[in-house]
This record gives sequence, structure tokens and C-alpha cells, in this order.
Amino acid sequence: NADGWVDFSVGVNNGKMKLYENQGKSQFSTRTLAIGLAGRPGNPTCVGAMVRLELVNGSIQADEVRAGGSYISQSSPELFFGLGEGEAVSSIKVRWPDGTQSEHQHAPGKTRMRIRQDEG
Repeated sequence: NADGWVDFSVGVNNGKMKLYENQGKSQFSTRTLAIGLAGRPGNPTCVGAMVRLELVNGSIQADEVRAGGSYISQSSPELFFGLGEGEAVSSIKVRWPDGTQSEHQHAPGKTRMRIRQDEG
């Protein structure tokens, strides 16, 4: 529901789909930053791209865009990074599937970003 708390769904063969909504009722104020990439024709979802997020406190998180992962499954086209209370992003670096790289800034308070390959 795009509220900064990751929700997910689970399907079982010959069973009903289940949707789990994270309502964010935790003792921790952790939220997520969802980053979606938009690539060029031939790989518009940027499978193989690596995103590296550096926080102001010096910690680094990284993730790669994947497709699938198990039998008849699909990975999310968005990457999710955990942001604790008061943590700010200092930079976002993308290594695109063709090997080119770009750097981007995060607007404080935003929980979702879309980065296009030709913008960097």
C-alpha cells in the first residue's frame, strides 16, 4: 500500500493467494525506501542492475534486481532498503546491467523512488 512498510503476498499451488499487510506496529521506527529502476529497451526492468545505498552514518546497503527465484515465482521489480529512525541517505549509486554507473540523491522523507537509466 506504499506506506513505507513492506507488504507481501504468498501463493500456494492449488490454494488461495494470501496477502500480508505490514501495519508497522513495532517498537522500532524502521521504514523502508523502495527503489524501482527503469532501463532501456531489451531490459526495461533492469535485471542484473546493482543498487548501492550509503547512509550518512557510513553504513552501506546493496541489492541486485532479480527475476524469479523459485518455481513459478516472481521477484519484486523494486528493491527495498531499511532506514532506521533518523537515518538519512547520503548517496545512491546504480551499476546498470550494461556496466555503466550513475549516482543519485534521495529527497528526505520520500519512501519510494524511480530511477531511469538515461537520467544519471
